[in-house]
Amino acid sequence: LPRGGYGLIGTCNDSLALVEMAMWGQTNIYPLLSIGKYCTYLVREAKRCVSRFEKEKRDAFMINDMKSIHKALLSLPNDLVAVPKHSGDAVRRMLHCMPPSMPFDFMDETKEVLESIQIENEKIM
Repeated sequence: LPRGGYGLIGTCNDSLALVEMAMWGQTNIYPLLSIGKYCTYLVREAKRCVSRFEKEKRDAFMINDMKSIHKALLSLPNDLVAVPKHSGDAVRRMLHCMPPSMPFDFMDETKEVLESIQIENEKIM
């Protein structure tokens, strides 16, 4: 998506993916375009929040929620750099984000290509 989907879908995919990852341990959102230095900053700040919450003896639920966010930030996929190890998950998320009914022929072709990548990925991984 141009500009990571901003203006087209009206949401920040990476923010929604973070919530999904923290809650369920995986995300179905594609594309995820976080930039390394900003993601690193968020990881650092999340870790600081966990430490501060523990030091202040905050509610255990709040501490555990912040730990889940920190863990999710560490494991959130990134689609800016395609590496074979993560191709299966990227294809899964792409297919998940496609509409059930394809209004354009190229979308059907795209789905076929993605499914062939998925099959190949299962063979080589």
